[in-house]
Amino acid sequence: MKDAKGHGSDARGGGNLPVVQSNAAYISGPAHQAGVQQVGQRPALPPEGPESRELRLFADNDANLNRQSTQPIRDNLGKKMDKGVYDPTLATKLWGYHADRAAQSYAKQFGSADQPWHKMFTPAVRKEAAAHWEADERDDIKSGSSRTYKG
Repeated sequence: MKDAKGHGSDARGGGNLPVVQSNAAYISGPAHQAGVQQVGQRPALPPEGPESRELRLFADNDANLNRQSTQPIRDNLGKKMDKGVYDPTLATKLWGYHADRAAQSYAKQFGSADQPWHKMFTPAVRKEAAAHWEADERDDIKSGSSRTYKG
């Protein structure tokens, strides 16, 4: 864009922008509507309590847990998906081990000597977090976007 003295440049692309035609027929078509309904669909996540949410937020934002636990689990489950032997029940069990490690780390950082990690986060809370991780991570693992292993 030029100033009053004529300095500057023309708009990018020469200043001639194409006129966009209306796509009303395309947008209202059944194929488009079906595609719109599929966008953003995620599997139904289990209900989550505040303790489970706190544990997951802590684990998702801890670099050591990500490197030592989360990423190896994603890679392992990705290989299972590639082979066609992925089992959501066993995946939830694997995420349960991650929840145990996260609870131990949380208790080490924020806990007190009179409350051990396994009482700070009960088994029910850790299982709830594991079920949520499995449901939340399944699509990312399947697409390969969260894996370091790209086999």
